[in-house]
Amino acid sequence: MKKIHTLLLFLFLGSFVNAQPYLGMHFVGSSALNNFCDSGYKNGYGFGMEFFSKNLLQSTKTKAVDFRFGIGFDIQGAGRHSQSVIFNTSNSAPGKEVYSNSHVGLTGSARLMFFPEKRLNPYIDGNIGLRGFYTQQTLTLDKPDPNYQSSTDNSILHAGTQRYGGSLGLMYRLTHTIYLDTRVTYSAGTTGNWINLDHIKYENGIANYQNTRTTTDLFIYYVGFSFRFHKSNHNGEGTSNPPKKTTSPSAPKKKKVITTTPSPSPTPKKPLEVKPTPPAPKPKPQY
Repeated sequence: MKKIHTLLLFLFLGSFVNAQPYLGMHFVGSSALNNFCDSGYKNGYGFGMEFFSKNLLQSTKTKAVDFRFGIGFDIQGAGRHSQSVIFNTSNSAPGKEVYSNSHVGLTGSARLMFFPEKRLNPYIDGNIGLRGFYTQQTLTLDKPDPNYQSSTDNSILHAGTQRYGGSLGLMYRLTHTIYLDTRVTYSAGTTGNWINLDHIKYENGIANYQNTRTTTDLFIYYVGFSFRFHKSNHNGEGTSNPPKKTTSPSAPKKKKVITTTPSPSPTPKKPLEVKPTPPAPKPKPQY
């Protein structure tokens, strides 16, 4: 199945060789569906871009519809969990430990648009693609320490999923080039691992979490603008190249060589680590 998705994505890319008359930029949001929703994955928000080919039906007589291939990507943040901790530094410096979820999608689309010459253009998409889910840990000092990094990022988890789905959308022409573009998408995804941010627990100052594995179905919505590129008609008649100005060669000037004194390389700063706190002592039995 993965090989089929990869082949189709290459076919979509091949349709851009002759023209790229269609560029979209959107605010993107998403909500988890089915088991993904029941398990507590948070809503996502982010940004997306897409490119669509020329109308593949432009050589035919029909003007009621046009058909295009497209490819797009989006990146979304999907919640964060923050906790005050003590770091394992020489002075036990305080700071913040943040866990954040995000996902990045790459989508290939086949789009059928209706009434392309009208101001209002409804359309439907068929989609396939890939989406990666990520969990990042960020450790940040409250006050800078010259011996340690002010912030340390660690990748905790990443999982790839395969997708398929469909979209319903509507474009409204604002100018000859700019269109307001909105749509909703159902994206069914294969199973993947992720971390439930609401289930992170701390024991002796150290975070404990478990991987959750579910299907990754998403409801995705887009609001943004599309920009259509139109061919300009230039026949090239009545134009001539201006004569080139010739100059006599002159002897090149010698450039001075500038030398610099190498500065000593700075001492690398240590990454941050959370310091475990000792467990509270058990009370002595009273007789």
